[in-house]
Amino acid sequence: MKALLFVLVIVLTSCTFLFYPNKSPEFATDLVCGMKVNKSDAYVLKYNGSKYYFDNYNCKATFKMNPEKFITNKCVNPTDSIAKK
Repeated sequence: MKALLFVLVIVLTSCTFLFYPNKSPEFATDLVCGMKVNKSDAYVLKYNGSKYYFDNYNCKATFKMNPEKFITNKCVNPTDSIAKK
């Protein structure tokens, strides 16, 4: 009985690869800090019909305060995301 169960688990596990092929991860650039982020692991924000991806919550929050600053800025300065006192 245990051998049959073991074979059944192996067969079902093998079949899942047929239905769910491995995909290569998709990457995006965090507009606030300039880091490359995996889209499936990133913090996401929709703005004006577009999705923006961030490596952490602070970058997402910084972007949310002034999105146009980061969308129109072609050269991203990582220190822009640090609050200046």
